Amino acid sequence: RWDRVSKFRVQIAGGALASLSELRVLAGGNAAAVQTLDGGWEILQFANAELIDGNIYRLSHLLRGQLGSDSAMRDLVPAGARFVLLDTHLVPIARGLSALGRSLRLRVVASGRSHDDASAVDLTATPGLTALRPLAPVHLSARRTADGVRIGWIRRTRLDGDGWGVEVPLGEDSEAYAVDILGSGGAVVRTMQTAVPQALYAAADERADFGAAQASLTLRVAQLSATVGPGFAATATFAL
Repeated sequence: RWDRVSKFRVQIAGGALASLSELRVLAGGNAAAVQTLDGGWEILQFANAELIDGNIYRLSHLLRGQLGSDSAMRDLVPAGARFVLLDTHLVPIARGLSALGRSLRLRVVASGRSHDDASAVDLTATPGLTALRPLAPVHLSARRTADGVRIGWIRRTRLDGDGWGVEVPLGEDSEAYAVDILGSGGAVVRTMQTAVPQALYAAADERADFGAAQASLTLRVAQLSATVGPGFAATATFAL
């Protein structure tokens, strides 16, 4: 969905930004990464780029949380946050599971200059799990029945998920989920695992955990990866 309300200003070091049609943005244009206060990166796209002063632009008409970065979305990003345009200058620096957790020393220099040039910059990067963790499920639901609380959700995928078929590809070796029942202060009172996108929080378990049936429940659901463990989680509170 287009975010037609949020706007933010960026100051770029060089070059220029330009507005694009919605179709060109949907085809991948005007993508950028914005770093949040906690160090995460949200990938977003913008259709409108308005030059307001020198090399300062006001960006609006946004697509937020792109490429599975919705877990990094924040209502407020403080002034001074880093903004990186994701264009043809973007290159991969690591591939494969063997690269996970291994520090890489990079030396970056302008095209055409030697790596021992005085303008070269040394960087250290450690590839993490973000690109391999399953995306957070969506459309969580919960309803009370005679035998307990029936919980459901719809999974997402990092693999060929843009189609409009009945169900997206699994994208993992096998289907598995962890469902946390949260109590006061967000403490986990029970964890259930299931191989299908639904679970039953049995009435007897609820009484054992809380002493009585609850008027509302807070749930957290994450898909599991055989390679990297739990993916990003979705959390919701339901009145029952």
